[in-house]
Amino acid sequence: MNLGLHALTLSLFFSSIVVYCGRDFYAILNVPRNANKSEIRKAYRSLASKLHPDKNREDPKADQKLQDVNEAYEVLSKDDKRKLYDQYGEEGLKSHGQHDFNPFGFARSSEEAPRGGDIVMDLWVTLEELYVGNSVEVTRRKLVKMPARGTRKCNCHMELRTTVLGPGRFQMHQEQVCSDCPNVQ
Repeated sequence: MNLGLHALTLSLFFSSIVVYCGRDFYAILNVPRNANKSEIRKAYRSLASKLHPDKNREDPKADQKLQDVNEAYEVLSKDDKRKLYDQYGEEGLKSHGQHDFNPFGFARSSEEAPRGGDIVMDLWVTLEELYVGNSVEVTRRKLVKMPARGTRKCNCHMELRTTVLGPGRFQMHQEQVCSDCPNVQ
């Protein structure tokens, strides 16, 4: 019976682990995670009136606190943003829904360069490390193209390559191609 209870407790513990990479909007508004919209609105209005710059002139960080409260309310008061925040944290809000449309009809995303693929690897940690936290150094081997030595003649030439980045987005670049040189694809 005791073993079953421990297994249930561990499974509940692991199923409720959530990693947040930003601010905790629920803590900023001082509301529980299952708060409804009226509780969120009430907490927002209370904090906004308390942190307003006209009422709180002696605190130099009042403007930043009020800005955090406004951002927290903006996210938690809208169902779609709240769902994204609950699932992915603050980083999820930044990466989702950033496609704007310009008047010419072409999709335009944020000005960030496209990221490379995720690195997936098995990582063995103890239960204590999960609970307390731990830093782990991870190394990986990566193949790097090196310039070929010598001046031998070969059939190196440049080719125009097109890479599709997404719907309506592509990138064209020139790439050196050679069947003889070992470091050129």
